[in-house]
Amino acid sequence: MINYDNIPEELRRLNQWVCANDDSKVPMQANRPYPASSTNPATWASFEDALWAVEHGYYDYLGFVFNDNGIVGIDLDDAICDFQLFTPVAHTVLNLCQGTYVEYSKSGKGLHFFVKGDIPFKGKNNLAGVEMYKTARFFIMTGDKAEPYDHIKENQYALDQIVEKYFPETRERKTTTVT
Repeated sequence: MINYDNIPEELRRLNQWVCANDDSKVPMQANRPYPASSTNPATWASFEDALWAVEHGYYDYLGFVFNDNGIVGIDLDDAICDFQLFTPVAHTVLNLCQGTYVEYSKSGKGLHFFVKGDIPFKGKNNLAGVEMYKTARFFIMTGDKAEPYDHIKENQYALDQIVEKYFPETRERKTTTVT
């Protein structure tokens, strides 16, 4: 279900919006019929311009681009299992990220979390259903809230715990020198 009215105001204020078509994951420029770049702000638009393009049928979805400005996106694929229950991974991340904006992905089986803080990498996919990004990626938005919160919470603790649990290779490794 699409409900762009649910998207937090603090995201709407950022000029980090693109569009997308139903049959593609390629970001598109809201004001021109060309691909957008997740690394080139000149190809992004305001929320209002991107929404106008969707509402007038030029595109099917809004997309939000992460731009290393303190907002981290967590993408859980297949977070919903049989009987509409959350998977153990989704349950863990939901508990850690309690109080922040979370929406269902366009498939209805994934979750997108938005958390204020930082992570020690630009973005990663652990190839086990957990992705985290702070820059150079975008999420196709639905506004279909999975939790009742309409703001983005500062939660560095949660981000650190998710990195530790699902991206352990990014931890600082202690090296020992043999003499």
